[in-house]
Amino acid sequence: MTAACHRCGGSGEEPTAIKPLVRVEIPVRTVSEANDERHWRTRQRRRRAQHEVVTTYLMGKVGAARRAMPGFSPGAPSLRIRLTRIAPGRLDMDNLATSTKSVQDCLAEWLLVDDGHPGLLWEYAQERGKPRQYAVRIEIWAR
Repeated sequence: MTAACHRCGGSGEEPTAIKPLVRVEIPVRTVSEANDERHWRTRQRRRRAQHEVVTTYLMGKVGAARRAMPGFSPGAPSLRIRLTRIAPGRLDMDNLATSTKSVQDCLAEWLLVDDGHPGLLWEYAQERGKPRQYAVRIEIWAR
């Protein structure tokens, strides 16, 4: 079951059958950064570990495919990116966005742009996973 996505009318499903340029599922556990009251070093270690896992997967599974993506040019991308959190529990939309912030930063770094670049359209969704199943699915389309 997919959570409401602000872009696709609440169904979480793509309105058209356009296949994403990149689709990879990364086994990384995300938690809401907004509600996390742990020590700052503990949060920093988690973000670094997430960054390392995401970078490893992007370079290993996708590699330099970013160069071949239509709509990609360093400094001037025109991409729509959906980050789908997969976990047994659900988060509200505010916490969903903060839980994937480290993944978003790492993905923007891989794309060679700032995550606030106006050419990037970020979308967030979530799916209920099995017990102890945690992952983030990254899907990228040309706009």
